[in-house]
Amino acid sequence: RNTVSFPAALGVWLAAMLAGKETVFLNWTVGEANLRHCLRISGVKHILSSGLLLDRLDRPGLHLSALPVEWVRLEELGASLGLFEKLRGARKARFIRSFRKCEVAETAAILFTSGSESVPKGVPLSHLNLLTNASDAIRVLGLTPDEKIVAMLPPFHSFGLIADLVLPLAFGLKAAFHPNPTESAKV
Repeated sequence: RNTVSFPAALGVWLAAMLAGKETVFLNWTVGEANLRHCLRISGVKHILSSGLLLDRLDRPGLHLSALPVEWVRLEELGASLGLFEKLRGARKARFIRSFRKCEVAETAAILFTSGSESVPKGVPLSHLNLLTNASDAIRVLGLTPDEKIVAMLPPFHSFGLIADLVLPLAFGLKAAFHPNPTESAKV
């Protein structure tokens, strides 16, 4: 049985923030030329992704391996960690006294527009941007801590980032995650 407590994107996003990195969520549906543009203007050198997703995206017209970045498959990264590294990480996570020592970047995430008018434009979102949008959604929709959401939108989309990652994380909403919104029968 496959169970997922949260999507890998959430864990990678939090880890990147705690490491003081700015996270860029890339929309793989914009095509290779627009992806190259997004990588160039954002300065992205490494892409962390699920190998399962990369295998699904490897199709005619989208040559991910040709992009000028180093690909890091999360499954391989996890498998490469030794017992000592895992124990050290678990101890650090369990006994952390304060996050004050963490250098969290001012920008919580960078998303890109679809490029429908021209090339995609990078949009840096602050932590306050995300939390304000999430708070507004809670207020307008009248959500309570007892609510549950189906989280199936990609985090490279502003609504997917807010509804699927920020709301459950910041407000404790329970979420059932599904990786593909186009699989309506499964959802």
